[in-house]
Amino acid sequence: MSTECPRCGSALTTFTLGGAEAVGCDACGYAGVEVDHSGEPRLVESWEEALERFGREEEKDEEADGEEKDEEADGEEKDEEADGEEKDEEADGEE
Repeated sequence: MSTECPRCGSALTTFTLGGAEAVGCDACGYAGVEVDHSGEPRLVESWEEALERFGREEEKDEEADGEEKDEEADGEEKDEEADGEEKDEEADGEE
């Protein structure tokens, strides 16, 4: 391997670790390491599909909010009933 940087022509620095060797250039940042930039194939989502997914998520959130409000309303009704019973008991005691 050449000791000259293929990018800028400066001297390369050699790094060795556990029998593996790599080179790098301090001047331009070149690293003589083979890489694969292709990555994993991924599903590409169209705008239409993204908007449909967003709409479904909004509906789920609204349904969950509705259930929470129902539970809160049930709790408030129970509180009101309990308040009414307390008032009845107070009225009975005043007689």
